[in-house]
Amino acid sequence: LGAEWSPDGGHILSWGYTTVHVWDAAVGSEIITFPNVGGGTPNVKWNAGGNRLLYLDYDTLRVWDTSTATQLLTSRQTEPPFDVYWSPDGNRILIWGYSMIQVLDADTGAVQLTASQSAGIMGAKWSQEGSNLLVWSPDGQIMVLDALTGAKRFDLLHAGDIRGAAWNA
Repeated sequence: LGAEWSPDGGHILSWGYTTVHVWDAAVGSEIITFPNVGGGTPNVKWNAGGNRLLYLDYDTLRVWDTSTATQLLTSRQTEPPFDVYWSPDGNRILIWGYSMIQVLDADTGAVQLTASQSAGIMGAKWSQEGSNLLVWSPDGQIMVLDALTGAKRFDLLHAGDIRGAAWNA
């Protein structure tokens, strides 16, 4: 239920309910097919180098090597996550659900950071250099957290409910 270009523009990633495909963008030929092992609607993202995919289904995060179709990592979550992002350097993974965020090591799946928000979490994103996390909740609270320690750098209060937040480019 989605498609996107690889970071270098040489490949196209497409995904649906049953499979995930990587295509050669120059000629339109299929290079690799990954099974949708979770059965739900996956959320799939390239890493910056274009050689690995994050694959999130209902409660399981997987990392796939795009050249060999090898599954490199599987991490089951206790709370079904909503979204997942590579860190800018590709060494960590940000995963967030309704009440928690976690930062995982991209190679081992080890949890490096866990934080929660009692009002719920509507979204989370890495800063461009990967040192901070932007986290927002439905009550209008926006937090900036240190991405290594989870320490709160500061809070912002958005008047009314909040649908999104972003770092400047």
